[in-house]
Amino acid sequence: MTSSTSLSYEVYSHTITLMDNLKRQCTCSKCNGKFVNIKTFRAHSKKIHNTHAEISDTHREQPEIVRESKELLKKTLILNQSLHEGTNRTVKDAIAEHLFIFSSNNGMSKTALSQYLYHEKCVLPQPNNLPSTYCEAVTIIQPYLMPIEKFKCCTNDCKIFPISSTILACPDCNESLVFSNNRNKKTFQYMPIVPRIVRWYGTRNLAKILYANKLNTTGRLSSYTDGNIFRQQMTDGVFKDQQQQNCVPLALFADGVNPNKNQTVQKSIWPLIITWITLPQEMRYILGPMMLAGIVPGYGRKEPKSLDPYINVLVDELLSNIECNLYDAYTDAPVNVKIALLQYLCDIPAFSKLLHCSGQAAIRACFFCKDTGVHSSSVNKVLHISNREFLPTDSPFRKDKTLFAKKTEEVAPKPQAYSREEEMEIRKEYDKKKKQ
Repeated sequence: MTSSTSLSYEVYSHTITLMDNLKRQCTCSKCNGKFVNIKTFRAHSKKIHNTHAEISDTHREQPEIVRESKELLKKTLILNQSLHEGTNRTVKDAIAEHLFIFSSNNGMSKTALSQYLYHEKCVLPQPNNLPSTYCEAVTIIQPYLMPIEKFKCCTNDCKIFPISSTILACPDCNESLVFSNNRNKKTFQYMPIVPRIVRWYGTRNLAKILYANKLNTTGRLSSYTDGNIFRQQMTDGVFKDQQQQNCVPLALFADGVNPNKNQTVQKSIWPLIITWITLPQEMRYILGPMMLAGIVPGYGRKEPKSLDPYINVLVDELLSNIECNLYDAYTDAPVNVKIALLQYLCDIPAFSKLLHCSGQAAIRACFFCKDTGVHSSSVNKVLHISNREFLPTDSPFRKDKTLFAKKTEEVAPKPQAYSREEEMEIRKEYDKKKKQ
C-alpha cells in the first residue's frame, strides 16, 4: 500500500483517462469522414441515414471502459469510507494495517488473516465497513496492487512463454511444458519494475528523497556514485544532459538460494533483485526500496540451467521504457525520466551463470586471456600457479623462489588475450556441449 497522496493521484489520473476515452468521437462512414460525438452517434445515424452506421473496433470497447471506470470509482469510494460511524479511520487505513501485519509475519496464513478480520468486524461497532475475509480485502484494493506477469517455462530453461500461450512443448528441446492433466510443469512470475518507479515518483515523501544531495563531497570513495565511472555515465553516458533526480540507474543482484536446511538436496531458487543506485546508502539496500523482479525456480532437485529467458523479460521492459514521462509529486509536474541498468551485484557463481563466463573452479577461469589453471587432486581444486605472469617484468616478486608454488623465478610474459573470433568459437563449442 502507498500513501493517500499517491493513491489519490493514481485514481484521479486513471479516472480522467477513462472519461477522456468516453468523450472520443466516432467517424461516420456515411458522411465522408464527418466526426460525430459518440454520445449522439446513434441519434445522428438514425436522423441522417435512417440506419446505424458502423462503429470502428476501437469504439466497440466503450462498454468495457464504462464498466472499468464504474468499478474503480466504486472501490475508491469504499476505501475512503469511514470504518464505522464516529471514527476518522477509513477502510483503506484498516486494510493497509492488516495487510502490513500479514506481510511482515511469514508464518501467518490467509486463513488466519480472514479469522482476524472477521473477529475485528464483530468487535467493532455495528454496522461497520471492514471486510470480513482476506479475499474481500484484496478485491477492494486490487486496482492499487502492482501487476504481475505470469509465464510457463521450459524445464530445461530454453524459453518461457506467456501463461495464456497455447504452446505445449518447447520449440528448442521439444520438452513438454505441461503434465498429462494440462498443469504447467514450471512457472515464473515477473513483477515489472517500471510501475514501481512510477509509484515512487508519484508519492511526494519518496520523490523528495530523489532531490537530496547523495554524492560524497569529501573526496573519499564511499559509494558507487562517488566513482569516476558513475560520473562519466551522468555526463557522457546514457544519462547525458539529464538532471540526476530524473535518472534511475539500477543494479541487478542475482544469487542461488537453497530454501531447504538439507544441503544434500539441491532445490535452488534464484531471486532477481533490482536496487536503485542513487538512493541514499542508508536505505539503498533495505527491503522496501529493493525491488524483487522475480524468483527463478528450479525443477525437481536441480537449479535452473540458464537465467537468460528470465533476464530477457527484465531487459525488454527496461529497453522499452529507457525514457518515459512520469508524474513527479514533489514538483507537481510531469518529468522526463531515464531508466538504465548499470551494474551487476553478484558473487562469482552468479556472475558466471548470468554472463556465461567460466566458474571459479574452471580450468579456463579467465575469459579475457589465455591463462589456464592446473587441477590439484589433493585439494580437488583448480590452482592458477602462473599468476605472477601478470606482474611487471621488473617486479621483485618475479624473482622470488620461496613464497610461490613454482619455487622458481617467473620469466613468462603476460598471457595473450583471445581475439573476437577465438572467443566466439569457444562459446559455440560450449553451447554444443551444454545441449548434449
